[in-house]
Amino acid sequence: MKNLFKKIAILSIAMMVFGCSKDDAPAEVVKTKVKITSFKIDNIPFIAPDGLGWDGISGLPDVYSGLFNGNSTLVINSDVINDVSQSMLPITVTYNIPYLVPTFSDTINVVVMDSDNSTMWSTSDDEIGFVPFIMSDYTTGSNKYPSSVTKTANGVTITLLLTWE
Repeated sequence: MKNLFKKIAILSIAMMVFGCSKDDAPAEVVKTKVKITSFKIDNIPFIAPDGLGWDGISGLPDVYSGLFNGNSTLVINSDVINDVSQSMLPITVTYNIPYLVPTFSDTINVVVMDSDNSTMWSTSDDEIGFVPFIMSDYTTGSNKYPSSVTKTANGVTITLLLTWE
């Protein structure tokens, strides 16, 4: 009987010593949704591909933008701001209802345009540039689930403001 108590005591101590691990830490919260609350146009090229201004020799662009899910689904549309100069940047595009991105693997494109007439998204308008974002790029690593992401592509710099849930 004495040996039984001794074995139980040794087993209990061993379980206390070897039973504790770092795995007992609280589980990391995994976010499953992201909303784009607004975006900023931080920079655009002021020279068009033809080497002139967007609206003629010295013309400043009449900027508007859109947030697209993929290449063709327009989700958010901004107003036109006429004669945008460098000193007017950044331009913040806000909207009443944040856009819930359907899946983290969707490509979200922010497209910046130069309006050449009063009809937005007209074939006569010029694309200044676009920036693609894939939300899954921001769900791993040391800075996962950031409240904002900034990216430059095609001569345009955009910052997305995000809320993760």
